[in-house]
Amino acid sequence: MSKDTNHMDLHENMVKAMEAIGDRISLMATIQLTIVEHLGDKSPRFQNKVIMNTLADKKVRNNFTEFLNDKDIEKSVPDSVKTRLIELNEMFAELEEDDDA
Repeated sequence: MSKDTNHMDLHENMVKAMEAIGDRISLMATIQLTIVEHLGDKSPRFQNKVIMNTLADKKVRNNFTEFLNDKDIEKSVPDSVKTRLIELNEMFAELEEDDDA
């Protein structure tokens, strides 16, 4: 078997493995979303905790902020959501400053 054939087989196996991992992650995300929606409907406090813990991740928060500021999305996002996100970003920035001190 030639090097090129081995390389192609390896590449194909990696692609299949990545697709399988993607499928499993998608399934886990769907299950998690179902659980969070169900519990969040019953408990606004739980829903708040999930949102706050999710947005505590700086990378997630930045990506979400960029998403909301996207020109195609921006017009459909209520001002109250944008204002709340600004407040949360400021709150987390203050917490990060306190951690650095």
